[in-house]
Amino acid sequence: MASAYDLQTFEFERLDVRLYGDVALVLGDYRQTGAVCGEAKSGTFVITDTWVRRDGRWQVAARSSILI
Repeated sequence: MASAYDLQTFEFERLDVRLYGDVALVLGDYRQTGAVCGEAKSGTFVITDTWVRRDGRWQVAARSSILI
């Protein structure tokens, strides 16, 4: 998938982190210009990341994104 993904620009416009012990939810707005397999995938997305702290390190457990 990585070779089929062509990203020209990206930026996080807003991030809201909510911490619940060893779990964190990150909600945000993300803007990108790019393409996947030659098809344009540009715009603003709402993202939700779920992070989990394991062995003292934060790791992404899940991500959801919706083009708005």
